[in-house]
Amino acid sequence: MQKNIKKLSILAAAAAAAMFTGCASDNGMGTDVERQEGEIHIKALIDGRDIVFFKGNNIWIQHMAYALPGQWAGQNRPIEINTGKNRRDGRESQKWNLEWSGNLTKQEIIEDSPPIPSSGKWDASNFKVDFSTVGYGIARVKSYPSAINDYTLVLEFDDVEPDGAHWYSADISWTNSDDRAGPPAE
Repeated sequence: MQKNIKKLSILAAAAAAAMFTGCASDNGMGTDVERQEGEIHIKALIDGRDIVFFKGNNIWIQHMAYALPGQWAGQNRPIEINTGKNRRDGRESQKWNLEWSGNLTKQEIIEDSPPIPSSGKWDASNFKVDFSTVGYGIARVKSYPSAINDYTLVLEFDDVEPDGAHWYSADISWTNSDDRAGPPAE
């Protein structure tokens, strides 16, 4: 009888731990336990308007107006992608030579990068995007990753300035380092 009670106690503790683990993960209400963080930097030659999508480790572009990204005055410049890891250790940027199907590029896998989060609540407070350009165009976050957009970060580059293409870049970083999130998963 004592052995059965011990076995039942162990089973009950294991079941409670499993139930707690299930509840501690994202429940769609933003209760992330697992730490999610990363960095990506992109740089592109833009003339016109282009929408850049990030989902997981994938990136793709929807071209909206004027010249295709990277193509200006006979040039065909790749998109440069740096992750936090290769920016810190000085490794060369990943060069993305765009392949088009209509107005969409083929998806490219971002190498050596933690994926864009696929759970939790993300906004300007925990998902930072710093834009820079040598022109006077508009760069903005159209939407942060969320359940509504299947956890896709969407950026817009709109080179409204006349006189050709301009370089645009975005430094993207994210962390759910909120103390309420708990320790990182092992």
